[in-house]
Amino acid sequence: MTALPFLSYREVEGRVIQYGTEGVNQGVYSQEVALKPDLTSTERDVDRDPEYFMRDPTLNYVVAQALEKEGDPELTTEVVHFRALHGQISGVVERGEVIDQLLLDVESFKHKYLAVQATFAHELHQSRERLVKGRAHSRVERAT
Repeated sequence: MTALPFLSYREVEGRVIQYGTEGVNQGVYSQEVALKPDLTSTERDVDRDPEYFMRDPTLNYVVAQALEKEGDPELTTEVVHFRALHGQISGVVERGEVIDQLLLDVESFKHKYLAVQATFAHELHQSRERLVKGRAHSRVERAT
């Protein structure tokens, strides 16, 4: 996952766009966001805990009713999007573990293959040296 420490928001033709970058002279990331940052109110500690929306979302009628009462489709959309992404975490972690294992296996295979190549090159070099020392070319040429 990429962390984007430098974020900004811009409104373009009524759409809110989030821009981010990993640093100076790095690539820029952008996406349309459903939930505009609320810059008018002060942030509270509870606002730093979006996991609140994951507490049994299918049975948490209180949160569902509060979202409906709030009447902000952008907020509702962002909560649903967060829940969907949160539900995929185990799959993402599992795929990461599979890819990590695959990379370890490829690295192991590479080392084994390089060892086989080194052995082949060594044997080829030794065979060539024996042919040179035994003057094989001259001997076969004389015999023909």
